[in-house]
Amino acid sequence: MTPTDRPPAVDPQAWLDHARSNLVLAKNRIPGVRLGDLCFNAQQAAEKALKGLLASRKADVPLTHDLSHVLAIIEETGIAIPVHVLDAARLSPYAVGPRHPETETAKDVPVSPTAYAMAVDIAERVIEWVESVI
Repeated sequence: MTPTDRPPAVDPQAWLDHARSNLVLAKNRIPGVRLGDLCFNAQQAAEKALKGLLASRKADVPLTHDLSHVLAIIEETGIAIPVHVLDAARLSPYAVGPRHPETETAKDVPVSPTAYAMAVDIAERVIEWVESVI
């Protein structure tokens, strides 16, 4: 199935269930798991929560990991996004970068414990906000 063949994801609660699952994975610091992989799950948690919000408004859910783009679409629907949720755009590089050894992000910017904690915090705030507005 190609991305253009996939059926639309219209169930906001399904998006939120997946977001919560990714957040649990992001918070689970198992020895030997790279922080970049955990940050990927934080990014996915925020992305799926935001896409769930779009689905709740019957808006098109874009096929992108660029959270700046997703946030812009949400704003176009007339929803005011709190500043602390706009921070989600900072998670976009984790969608690919640290998970793939050939990318510049993985080579040049290892994920620090502080960056990891920030990613989890942002994902938690995004999910909490989306839950409050759906």
